[in-house]
Amino acid sequence: MPDTGKKELDFRFPQVLVSWGFVLQPNVDPYRMKILSRISPGKYLLLFLFVALTKSVHADPYDDVRLRWANMLTGGDYQVDEPYLKLKVNDITNAAQRYWKTDFNTASNRTVLWKDLDYSKSSDITNSYARLNVMAVAYATKSSALYKNEMLLTDIIQALEWLNINKYNTTVPLPNGSKPRHVDNWWDYKIGTPLSLNKVLVLLYNELGDSRRAKYLAAVAHFTPNLTDNGFTNGTVMEFTAANRIWICTILTVKAILLKDEAQLQYARKEMNPVFSYVRSGDGFYTDGSFIQHDGTPYTGGYGLSLIDNLAILMYILAKSPWELNNPGLHNIYDWIHNSFEPIVSGSGIMGMVTGREISRNRPITDIGFKRLLDPVLLLSEIAKPEDAKKLQNLLKKWLTRYTALDYKTFLGIYNYGLAKKIAGNASIKVKTEEFYKEFPNMDRVVVHRQGYTFGVSMHSDRTYNYESINNENLKGWHTGDGMTYLYNGDITQFEGTFWPTVNYYRLPGTTVEENTTLTPVQTSRSNWVGGTSIKNRYGVTGMSLAPKGQSLEGKKSWFIFDDEIVALGAGIFNGDHKNVQTFVEQRKLGSTSDTFSVNGVKIIAGESELAMNVSWAHLSGNVPNTDIGYYFPDKPQVHILRNIQSGRWNEINTTVGSDTTLKTNPFLSLWFNHGIHQVDNNREENKYAYVLLPGANENKIKAYAASPDISILENSAKIQAVYEEKLGIVGVNFWTDERSSLSRNGRVYLTCNKKAAVMVQENAKQITVSLSDPTMQNNGSIELLVYIKSGTVISKDTRLQISKSGAALKIKANVAGLKGSKLTATIAK
Repeated sequence: MPDTGKKELDFRFPQVLVSWGFVLQPNVDPYRMKILSRISPGKYLLLFLFVALTKSVHADPYDDVRLRWANMLTGGDYQVDEPYLKLKVNDITNAAQRYWKTDFNTASNRTVLWKDLDYSKSSDITNSYARLNVMAVAYATKSSALYKNEMLLTDIIQALEWLNINKYNTTVPLPNGSKPRHVDNWWDYKIGTPLSLNKVLVLLYNELGDSRRAKYLAAVAHFTPNLTDNGFTNGTVMEFTAANRIWICTILTVKAILLKDEAQLQYARKEMNPVFSYVRSGDGFYTDGSFIQHDGTPYTGGYGLSLIDNLAILMYILAKSPWELNNPGLHNIYDWIHNSFEPIVSGSGIMGMVTGREISRNRPITDIGFKRLLDPVLLLSEIAKPEDAKKLQNLLKKWLTRYTALDYKTFLGIYNYGLAKKIAGNASIKVKTEEFYKEFPNMDRVVVHRQGYTFGVSMHSDRTYNYESINNENLKGWHTGDGMTYLYNGDITQFEGTFWPTVNYYRLPGTTVEENTTLTPVQTSRSNWVGGTSIKNRYGVTGMSLAPKGQSLEGKKSWFIFDDEIVALGAGIFNGDHKNVQTFVEQRKLGSTSDTFSVNGVKIIAGESELAMNVSWAHLSGNVPNTDIGYYFPDKPQVHILRNIQSGRWNEINTTVGSDTTLKTNPFLSLWFNHGIHQVDNNREENKYAYVLLPGANENKIKAYAASPDISILENSAKIQAVYEEKLGIVGVNFWTDERSSLSRNGRVYLTCNKKAAVMVQENAKQITVSLSDPTMQNNGSIELLVYIKSGTVISKDTRLQISKSGAALKIKANVAGLKGSKLTATIAK
């Protein structure tokens, strides 16, 4: 055919084309598209394209879904003329080359595939299939130097055969619990291995042929037959929940697509349905945004990410097919994005306090959640209804353009990079910007987002576990649920990088602990009072009645979130264990030993340890922008200060995943109070503490704030903890007992409460707003609050509130039965 200046590219799966500076003309035929872009006689350039979803283009819809999934894994059809795409393809090729050429054993009598995987533990099987998947991706990725490499294909197939004969087949027994779980883990056989194996079968579908595919999938069916068999041979049967359930459904769905098994596919679709519903106990998503896995561990940033990632893939590849997901609760997934996931993202990725034992895994910063969240949200933004898609695009625009420290161009895969670039470069998509306070009552976490920083508190109650440590992971997580605070600012690696192997786990910031003591994992608290309330979803108060199991330690801990300050109070701190009790204001990883720290204007140099007296304020100055922190101490206490170098190894906190033995070191700054050994609460200074954090404050600002603070502490006792913020006109209060208790302000009674409650009141010249909750979740009746203030008509209120006059007070009766810690709010005219 003579060169006419046009070239038609015919795609056998639905496509939409995106061009930067080139003319792309789609054919009217919805099943095919043409590219008409001539740059010189006989030469044509396709810069980049990605899949969008239209009608099926195959006579067999199973093939259509399979090819859509393969296209996502490899990026589809493209030319690597864009620098970032070249880098991505090179990364794919180099990763495959490392596994193929480094210690890969091809001997006919081999007993292992790689020298570092000896199959003494089940994770070696999972890792073997994961490596073969990396090699298969390179083989199937166009423009890779290994694309369609016959030698690579031969080695992959022979390795698959070896694994099927020796390690993963229908005769290998299921784990029976006789070996430790980190050695012989059911998850590897039922989830980890088949997830990777299925991907290899999708990528090498034609090359493997029917008989090999059937043989390998028979092994998958042996270990993962359905949703109600947990894989043990000891007779135990359980039903998989939340993330584990979606993992299994993903395996069954892809297996059904590969086998063209209608019954299996319909079964997998049906078994996803329980995940879409909100739960009130146990594993899954809660209406308040909480996500729990393993009965009581907050896991939004771990298992929650796995759930949303795999579910989004299933929704995407099945969209517009005969098996498109259509459960009525499916829309909840978009609420999860905004209510559960958005709050836990900081400028440095997913907050560590919702990642469970994964904090102890040695992985690159971009692999600790942020990519795992971007991937599914990008896919969902393509298939959502217009209203939901717009909200997701606004959120993605913020993550992609504002969180520049985590540059999506460097870590997204080829396929999703195209989706991301389309959103980031679209000027019509607005950036979602919002400052908010978010309480998660059902997982005992609270998050605050402000311009320049994110703050979080990690607590536990009789409803949630203190920390998880299974499979020899998170071996030192002892106090991570005892009120640990997370302050994310311009130092994006503060809680990433090598923080976790080098931090002193006896001295976590925000915690009150018995000195140098450990706690047993997976323990609930002896107390149910954990939670809080907020006003305008911007200002809040939260609290924790500290009572860890295994110790007699008790204490009341509160945090008050206002405009630019975070107030922390502690009271009623005592124990009968004859142990010194300490509260840690800070343990911060420093950028370098040259970071400046001063107390009352006096610099503390690196390597110093001292006890500072009458401390009014302190200031930490980082070596990158937006890392200053101001500390204000209202009571001018004694403060212990330590600037030191701390060392540790990853394998000291995790011997299973990423167990690096290399010694890591970091400079740290630690600040703390000693409470001594008190067996009763005498309400003395030794039994309490108070400090204020001002993120972003320079030395002049914190000095000025200490001279004229915006806050005043109204009470700090084991009965009531309360703070007033003058500029905002807000009082935050935690009532710790079921006694009728009164709080005074300016010499007169201001509030009276008859039950345990978290309360916040904001007053201005025209109106007052009152918000309250039952943090215990045990009150099956009501809370009665008296507000001694002149008031008029009710402007708005929750239906569970009854408002009336009681003498000189405004009486608010709140029906809190069954509210699970949620707040009730009313606004009344003055």
